Amino acid sequence: MNNIDTQKNVTVYPCERVDGFITPLVVPVYDMPPEDAQVMINAMMQLGVRTQLESSLAALSETPDGQPVITGYLDVETLTSLFEKTNDFPISFFDNVKDWVELGATSIYFDFATKSQ
Repeated sequence: MNNIDTQKNVTVYPCERVDGFITPLVVPVYDMPPEDAQVMINAMMQLGVRTQLESSLAALSETPDGQPVITGYLDVETLTSLFEKTNDFPISFFDNVKDWVELGATSIYFDFATKSQ
């Protein structure tokens, strides 16, 4: 998480497993403000899940304007169990995940902006 720019929005979107492949759901992404992203990361750290997110991080893509992103994910079971343990997550994030699970999401992906070199 050292290469993540904490001053930028985090793009959050749901995916589902279809025939062994991960496919994004066709729904609007959630652009999480930096302040909410920090609250989310702190809550994950306190609940011992931050390392799970960190272990999934990979530089896989970039934004339309060429900014590299680092992508990580958590499965919905992990996230929903975290929601049961604390109210420290931003409500807009919680609401989006809840809606996405109802639409069939099996994992939630996070695209973090990278720090400038």
